[in-house]
Amino acid sequence: MSSILTNPSAITALQSLRSTQQSLAATQKEISTGLKISSAADNASTWSIAQTMKSDQGVLSTITDSLSVSSSLLNVASTAVTNAISVINNIKAAVAQA
Repeated sequence: MSSILTNPSAITALQSLRSTQQSLAATQKEISTGLKISSAADNASTWSIAQTMKSDQGVLSTITDSLSVSSSLLNVASTAVTNAISVINNIKAAVAQA
């Protein structure tokens, strides 16, 4: 009778099972994070590029928000100037009639 420790078929099956479990763990990690490369251990160069792109995306989002605020500020200033011109024209008309 062969022992499981020396049975070549059992050892091969065990190696195959371990390999399958490692592949399953990697697939589960990809599914749970939603990322094919979730850490530098997966692919260091691609992960580094992805981190840089995420940082750039954050900067662009901040710039977009700032531009939106600036646009709103300019709209308010333009409306204020238009109203001031209207008041001045009304005053001019009142002075001309007097």
